[in-house]
Amino acid sequence: MDIEGFSETTYQLKSEVSGNLYGLYLLDGGIVLDSQTTDLSPGRLTITRFDDQEHIISGTFEFTVQGNNGELIKITDGRFDLNYSN
Repeated sequence: MDIEGFSETTYQLKSEVSGNLYGLYLLDGGIVLDSQTTDLSPGRLTITRFDDQEHIISGTFEFTVQGNNGELIKITDGRFDLNYSN
């Protein structure tokens, strides 16, 4: 992976179809609840750091999904730091 001149980038989390990014919320490994973002209820993922020397990608995310009984579940202030290899 090579990103020259990296700048903070935000991606929309939509439905799970080819070419889209989406958010997935699993409660108890998906046994109790398995819900994801949709085109009507999208979320957001922002890449805030790309370190090509340390091989780390960092970012934040937020999205809303619908529970089994129709209630809305808001995932806010999500954060991640992932190591990657070339």
